[in-house]
Amino acid sequence: MSCGAKLTIRKHVKQREIGFATAFANRDKAKFASFIAPDATFFAGARPIAGRDQVVKEWNGFLSSEKPPFSWTPLVVVVKPSNDVAISLGPIFDENGKETGRYSSIWQKQASGEWLIVFDGRPGLTALWAAEIRFQVAG
Repeated sequence: MSCGAKLTIRKHVKQREIGFATAFANRDKAKFASFIAPDATFFAGARPIAGRDQVVKEWNGFLSSEKPPFSWTPLVVVVKPSNDVAISLGPIFDENGKETGRYSSIWQKQASGEWLIVFDGRPGLTALWAAEIRFQVAG
């Protein structure tokens, strides 16, 4: 694949991440859910949240509040050589715009061609849990 094509994928995934963050900011639960793969795993706190429906349920408090309690924006998108998986990384901001941490979203190209989030969380935690899940599946 050419460098131009890879750049196009990175831009597309970045736009998907921006759309996901915008759906959250707009309190649009249905649109928010549409960016998440049915079998996605989100990492927050002491345990992973498995499945789109469970993620939306667990995030209901965030999505139901009058104003979003935090926001995020993509700074970097890296695409695997296979061109079917990408990671989006960037800062998380509190409701006052102060940076409070970093996020990572792992996107996977679906058979339909649509890119959906399959893993999401803070960078170190996401990688650690993803490795654990792969170990459990392989083992």
